Amino acid sequence: MHNFGGFTDGDRCVFLAKHFRAKNIVLFGMDFGKTIGRYSKTKVRDRQIKIKKLRRGKKLLEWLASKNKSGLYTTSKPIKGFKKIRYKDVDDIAIT
Repeated sequence: MHNFGGFTDGDRCVFLAKHFRAKNIVLFGMDFGKTIGRYSKTKVRDRQIKIKKLRRGKKLLEWLASKNKSGLYTTSKPIKGFKKIRYKDVDDIAIT
């Protein structure tokens, strides 16, 4: 077993993509705010713990962005070091 980094499933995937030298990484629907999405664990007993986990995941992504040379993009709420894009911009990124 190897720990590539990350805390939540979403940010862990970014660390994994970075490990394998992805040129561009695009986040879709990853909201690290106070709203727990419908595809997230909806039966979380302690909502505050889930919110803390999301904050930790966001901080890890911001840390990774400060040390990263890959193109980092998000279609959701801003993450420091990630460029905010629209869904229609993804094709342009995927082609480069």
